[in-house]
Amino acid sequence: MDVECCVCDLDGTLLNSSMTLSDANISAIRILQERGVTVVLATGRNDLYVKDIARQLEISTPIISCNGGLVRWQDTGEVLYSKHLPSPTDRRIIEYCLTKDYDFTVSSYDCIYHQKNSERVAVFHQYNAKVQPALRVPLKEMAEPDALPLGKLLKLFIWKLNASQIDEFVQLHNPDGGLTIVSSEKMVWILWRSILPKGRRCGFLLKNMTLILLKQ
Repeated sequence: MDVECCVCDLDGTLLNSSMTLSDANISAIRILQERGVTVVLATGRNDLYVKDIARQLEISTPIISCNGGLVRWQDTGEVLYSKHLPSPTDRRIIEYCLTKDYDFTVSSYDCIYHQKNSERVAVFHQYNAKVQPALRVPLKEMAEPDALPLGKLLKLFIWKLNASQIDEFVQLHNPDGGLTIVSSEKMVWILWRSILPKGRRCGFLLKNMTLILLKQ
């Protein structure tokens, strides 16, 4: 059976422990492309944080980002699919995180918002220092919810919560399970509105393969 499309995750898959592309992985992607296989990137990151990787791999297809919450063409900015944090839940959560002085970031369509003196935002500054100006992640400091495009937020990332803080957060903001919340061993928390995971979102692109191939 001929392979038409290859969907690749980034962290822990295409990217190594140094968060860079190895020569071997770049070569593997090149071989697929030379054989006519359409390569698509799927990641939990905001697609703003993926542009330089797509450039290195010469990938022009839509990127599945924010854990499946956004599918967008990089060249035109056309959004094929998106799912937002529900409003007014988004406001309540942001007000809560600001009051608690949590280190958190919020993904929108055109930038990533962060707390003042955020440690997490250093990751984006390091990335921006290495890439071309046009590919840098736009960053904005937030002091209040009204500074954000409420109702159009894609994902919220809370860093370094302990078990009791996680329990309190769930009880206050997700009693009905309407949000999808994921924690890691490092107690890094991510939450977004209940959506299909990025793996399932691949099916969305496969069903629209004709559109993708025509646009390439």
